[in-house]
Amino acid sequence: MRTQTYHYTCIGGRNYNQDSLWYSEDINKGLWIVADGLGGHHHSEMASSLIIRTVEEAWKQNPKMDLGVLLLQCHARILQLQKEHPEAEDAASTVVLVRRLQDEISVVHAGDSRLFYFRDNMFLFRTKDHSIAQMNVTLGEITEKEQRTSPDRNKLYNVLGGEKEPKPEVREPFTAQSGDAFLLCTDGFWEYLSETEMLVDLLKAPSAKAWAESMLVRIKKRQKEENDNYSLICGMIL
Repeated sequence: MRTQTYHYTCIGGRNYNQDSLWYSEDINKGLWIVADGLGGHHHSEMASSLIIRTVEEAWKQNPKMDLGVLLLQCHARILQLQKEHPEAEDAASTVVLVRRLQDEISVVHAGDSRLFYFRDNMFLFRTKDHSIAQMNVTLGEITEKEQRTSPDRNKLYNVLGGEKEPKPEVREPFTAQSGDAFLLCTDGFWEYLSETEMLVDLLKAPSAKAWAESMLVRIKKRQKEENDNYSLICGMIL
């Protein structure tokens, strides 16, 4: 089983990019991760990049590591960073991570960076944000579409580096199938695209790069001048 991957990150309309992403793959295994440093927090790019370094080190040592424990280790390292660098005293980050071991897929996330998963020419599922807006959707107070523009969409209660210890959400492992596709992305990306549009572009795409490029065309037509950083990783399981 192989996976074809394409990644992209953009500073958007901001002065610096607080997103970080990384992936590693071979025929037997793979790991894909996107982290989004929280805007309005000082030097949160340091938090997102530290998450990537921590995960990369752990992946090289033990690909079968407990993913929930791994994110708690990332959180602990960010707290240490805050102590050692006063300028980053409130640095924090979201994260979404996908791991493949042979044909087993595992997913963990904290915050509002998302995984969208597709199978059999259909949208299968996405991760649920740890935000006030997502809670409002769950309660039926707003729709999924309204969540994309809700003033509460950036009010997060479960992130790495926050005052409260995070509770990483680990999805039950499932079996990958040839033809599956997945998208990891930050909120600066998903708030401009519906799952239907993602699927339409996927069905026309001969490669992960082509899929990403089609979605980016939509994004660049819709983004505002002051748009947030946005990043994505597209994967196709062959």
